[in-house]
Amino acid sequence: MAGLAGGGFHDLTVISDGGEALDEFNETNNARVVSFTYTPPASSTTVPRVAITAPAPGAGLTQTDVDVKFAATNWVVGGKGSAHIHFRLDGGSDHFMFYNGSDNVVEFNTAPGRTPKATWVDAGTIRFHGLTAGQHTVRTTLATAAHQLAGNPEADASVTFTVNAPAPAAGGAASGYGLTLSQTSVAPRGPLTVAW
Repeated sequence: MAGLAGGGFHDLTVISDGGEALDEFNETNNARVVSFTYTPPASSTTVPRVAITAPAPGAGLTQTDVDVKFAATNWVVGGKGSAHIHFRLDGGSDHFMFYNGSDNVVEFNTAPGRTPKATWVDAGTIRFHGLTAGQHTVRTTLATAAHQLAGNPEADASVTFTVNAPAPAAGGAASGYGLTLSQTSVAPRGPLTVAW
């Protein structure tokens, strides 16, 4: 049915090319009009879709807290009890549920309340906390209020990046998690004890 401009009610006229009789249709001039309704397939501009915009695929990052930026189109990311986004880290079956609206929260699996593993940063950014050094893959999928996945390929996206071990600070000092160690001199006087 090439050439149909859009959905709705249409008439199709069948006319004999002279080689076949259409007189069994009881129409004059060997023509028959058939009415039908045509519904075009969903346009690629109306299907729900999600894209990860940062970090770039293959990026090497030096921080263990990583912001993943995304954009959803034809999909309203709402608060709890409405459409939202699922994130999975490193192929696991556990998922993070990202909510906007009045909630502005990331929850882990179906446990209510904020998770310490990830944070809502803004309407298009989730921050994963404490990623280990190495390669990581984040996958995101649009989900309904009932946690059903949207189902079309455009509603699913992933990115793979690498977290590199943080380099020591200048002067031989290493820091992290609120702890700073500096070496100015070492004397063989016994074991070193660090407390915080």
